Amino acid sequence: MGYDRDAGKAFVPAEPVPVAQTWVKPAPAAPVEEPVASPAKPVDAVTSECEVPALDPMGAPWPEKAGYVKDMPLLKDNGWSQITVDNSAGESAVYAKVTDAVGRRAFRHAFVPAGAVFTFAKMDPGLYLLKYKMMSTGCAFASGRILLEETPMGSQIKSSAYKLTLRKLQNRSVPFARLKDDQF
Repeated sequence: MGYDRDAGKAFVPAEPVPVAQTWVKPAPAAPVEEPVASPAKPVDAVTSECEVPALDPMGAPWPEKAGYVKDMPLLKDNGWSQITVDNSAGESAVYAKVTDAVGRRAFRHAFVPAGAVFTFAKMDPGLYLLKYKMMSTGCAFASGRILLEETPMGSQIKSSAYKLTLRKLQNRSVPFARLKDDQF
């Protein structure tokens, strides 16, 4: 899942390339003697750095519909700009939050299930980051800096709108930074 800057353009998938795999007979394993004094601790070869949160940040179950996380702060809400998370083509729900430009202070928190769209509306002008955690894997990502601007135009205000479209990208890299749990 990630951002695809070519989301609005037509895409014709290439034919899958057949892959030839050569089977090599494994060498017979030699018996290994266990040391008597120190018991071996089993190591999980497939440990994930990501952790799926079972509950929302307030300790409640995740909602079923897209929306703000209940009882979390709604700050920076006096503007006309907006940040939209489009997860309509996504395969996993996401927990998204809007933070300051360095990612330390969170202003808004939302849950966006797969197949849904959510908009952080009435955002103040400024520099922000959009962080999101994939609920299927627990892995978190952050956007680049988002500049929201508002310009008076006579009796109206021209405001910014940022949209993040999430969908599965095949054979493409994601332009978002991967975050550790303590950075989310």
